Amino acid sequence: MSSITEMVEEKSEYQRLVELEVKIKASNLIQDRTHLLKKYPRCLIGSELVAWLLETHEAVTKFEAINLGVKLLQNGLMHHVVDEHTFKDEKLYYRFYSEDGATPVSKTSAFFIAEGSTMKGILLKKGGMKYSERYFVLKPNEQKLYYFVCETSNDIKGVIDLSSGKVDVSECGECKSGSYCFVLLSSNGKTHSLCALRSKDQEAWIQAIVNAGAHFLEDQVVADVKEQSIFEFKTLDIHKNEVILDQYKGKVCLVVNVASY
Repeated sequence: MSSITEMVEEKSEYQRLVELEVKIKASNLIQDRTHLLKKYPRCLIGSELVAWLLETHEAVTKFEAINLGVKLLQNGLMHHVVDEHTFKDEKLYYRFYSEDGATPVSKTSAFFIAEGSTMKGILLKKGGMKYSERYFVLKPNEQKLYYFVCETSNDIKGVIDLSSGKVDVSECGECKSGSYCFVLLSSNGKTHSLCALRSKDQEAWIQAIVNAGAHFLEDQVVADVKEQSIFEFKTLDIHKNEVILDQYKGKVCLVVNVASY
């Protein structure tokens, strides 16, 4: 019974968006526009749509107005003219798919792949010498992690097979400063370095990926530690000289944990 209710609610929301599209097309928001000498026919500006939604009382708050714009994209009715952005309250150009004849939702689009997924979002992925934002979608039933250039992409950028892969979480030198990184080691030896912007997101992704079939590769250094106190450790000072902590026994010591990611 609940599933039927959810289907009715989903259908009514989609119907509202279709009706909203008709209203927007009847307004003066859609015009031929030019940017850097390139013409973009029959498009609207994100910030102007937000203002219009508020003026016409289609939305009560700015948050609700922006959310309506996002839903127009997520439901395959509208897209950024060069498919590089999700909906934003900015001077960005958007066009309805019905205006340019494009296929609203392809089977390789981020929207289509993300349907039914409980884990999706932006992560930083290392490619070459730099990190770039990518939109990731985890499909546990397929044991695959898909990634796209952005949330509105119509094509899959890559797929990581988790069925025989390993997840290794490490504080490595290649991790991006200020981010929370983890590494996926594929069975073919390929390494995927990924970064979340928050520690709780990192933990959530790692857990979800492990639950989808990947194997967690425990940090061997941590696993082999048998020392019972800090005085049994050795470390390096600022000049890279070895320091035996045993010499500080009987003194007050302050230990500071400085994360490298």
